[in-house]
Amino acid sequence: MKKLRALSAIVLMFVLVSCSSHKKDTLYLFNWSYYIPDDVLHDFKKETGIKVILDTYDSNESMYAKLRTGNAQYDIVVPSSDYVELLQREGMLAPIERDKLTNLSYIDEDILAMLTFDKDQEWSAPYFIGATGININRGRIGDQDPSWSIFASESLRGRMTMMNDMRESLGAALAYNGFSINSTDPMEIEIAKNTLLKWKKNLLKFDAEMFGKDFASGSIAVAHGYAEVVLTELEEADGIDYQYLLPKEGGVIYVDSLVVLANSENQENAHIFINYLLRPDIHARIADTFHYPVLTEEAQKLRKKRSAYDIRDALDLGYEVKRDLGDKNSLYTQAWSEILKS
Repeated sequence: MKKLRALSAIVLMFVLVSCSSHKKDTLYLFNWSYYIPDDVLHDFKKETGIKVILDTYDSNESMYAKLRTGNAQYDIVVPSSDYVELLQREGMLAPIERDKLTNLSYIDEDILAMLTFDKDQEWSAPYFIGATGININRGRIGDQDPSWSIFASESLRGRMTMMNDMRESLGAALAYNGFSINSTDPMEIEIAKNTLLKWKKNLLKFDAEMFGKDFASGSIAVAHGYAEVVLTELEEADGIDYQYLLPKEGGVIYVDSLVVLANSENQENAHIFINYLLRPDIHARIADTFHYPVLTEEAQKLRKKRSAYDIRDALDLGYEVKRDLGDKNSLYTQAWSEILKS
């Protein structure tokens, strides 16, 4: 019996060590769809021996809700700027160890200056930056004025979508009315809500997940959303005369950043992976795959494709980076709830 117990203990110890070793060489990444190529994950494993298991989400809200359950054991997440602030405030992030991220030094100074939500990169490392605009099938609806007012067009009813994303869609309506996308003025948010309610009558739906596929299939002719998502889908489509509009009223600049969760058991490997993604050749590969603007001059030199727009053009139009609004976020939650229920 003692021998059997000893043997069982040895087997149990071997299993525990094996599981621990496996977990140590595995990273769990929670990322947006259309945001990292499989071959980059494959090459990272080949180079380091670390396997990355990917899970995806389609909005900051759904990502945050899953993390809040406490059941999701991820190591790295890729939140937008306002959610970096929110996650940090709630104690859900581990500090970034900058000495382990040598490739941060490649990021352009003018890009770093925009990262006011975490200006010293204490909690996050920038992954990609972009400007949300309007995707147009010019072959079906002709040239259009670069304005959010397109969603008021009754002639396009049923052929347009806006993002199922509270801050993105309310941000568009705020900008259209001449307000900051980070407004905390109840009256301004009420005006934006009423604008969206008018636009909603002309929309097929609010959608942050399928708009790229729907646009490429011809199901819709106008899609509020990321050019990068649509362009990726258009690679498999033929005959669409595509145009991406940055509205003259301004809009939302999204900065998606790599963060390490406080409960991660693999923070060392998480930093190795983040540093790998910031390497100019890898950054250029990802940008070319999904058509994103790049963060570094070195990566730009290595690019084989051009992005649909220059982020500096968006800045010239008054585009703003999303910020966490603290308890004022409830103003947006209430307005968005009323929009969806109407």
